[in-house]
Amino acid sequence: MFKKFFLPVTILLAANYLIKKFMLVDKVTFSIKKINFNGNILQPILILTIQANNPINTTATVSDLVSDIFVNNKKVGVASNNMDIKIAANGSTKFDLRVSILPITAIASIFDIFNKYGGEIKLTGSAKVDGIIFPIDTKYNL
Repeated sequence: MFKKFFLPVTILLAANYLIKKFMLVDKVTFSIKKINFNGNILQPILILTIQANNPINTTATVSDLVSDIFVNNKKVGVASNNMDIKIAANGSTKFDLRVSILPITAIASIFDIFNKYGGEIKLTGSAKVDGIIFPIDTKYNL
């Protein structure tokens, strides 16, 4: 009797799991919450504090985040985070994303924004949520 129901129950559980994961990918959002600039002119470091939001009742794991960073539509750097970041069900979590700054023109653009207190920083890329790759596109206005 057990063997008779094992395969259908297994298929239903697997289908339910996959449906929840695809729903999760569609709902998880990312936003830039804070910007810090550290380092020096020779080795500048831009640190973006990212908030990941999970509005459904399943815990999510974000990994392999890779993105380009734009300041006023000029690419100034690239960022990646290979750590697994857990987001609680119906919750959010914050993490820092270190940006590798591109050549001196990018550094000038970043200094210009911080000095004038105006402009837009944009993060575009992708991340895995529980193994499923999806795009990231968020902006932060100064």
